[in-house]
This record gives sequence, structure tokens and C-alpha cells, in this order.
Amino acid sequence: MDFIGDILKKMSKKDNVIKKVYNISIIKKNWNELFTDKLNIYTEPVEYYPRDKILIISCQDNIVMQEMLFLRKQVIDKINSYFNEVVVKEIKVIRRCTDD
Repeated sequence: MDFIGDILKKMSKKDNVIKKVYNISIIKKNWNELFTDKLNIYTEPVEYYPRDKILIISCQDNIVMQEMLFLRKQVIDKINSYFNEVVVKEIKVIRRCTDD
């Protein structure tokens, strides 16, 4: 699987569609490792726009949304550090719709 990941990583440098799929899949796959506190339980990366480098994060409720807004800079820094390049410049948070 690492071989395929390496190929996708190289291809993502040239194609925004592949970049979108590759980056959001890596972020989702490693979300729990990147954020081991409550953030990973109540949030989820749901969309990524490579051209503008915007990551959309779904939050469980308004309190978590507010906390995510306070931690936005740290989240961006942590994700970019993981990739060793700037893949996220901005984070937008949305409220998760649930059927409770």
C-alpha cells in the first residue's frame, strides 16, 4: 500500500483532483493520531479544496465548533507539519447533522 501511496503523492503534485483525494484521505486516516484529545472524537474532516487549501471540519455541536475556531491555527500547523508542506491555509467548521 505504501507503493500506491507514493504514486498518488507524486501524481497529486500535478493534478488537483488527485491532490484532493490524496490529502483528504491522509488527513482522515491520521485524524485520530494527529489529535488525541476530545477533538478527534467530536470532529471529523469532511472536505478539502486543494486550490484554496481549505479544510472543512464537521463538529458535533456548537461548543466543539467554538473550540475548533479557537484552535484553528494549531490544527493548521499540525496538519501542515505532518505533510511537511502547506496543504491547509484555512479551516472552516460546520455543524454535523445527526439523527438523534
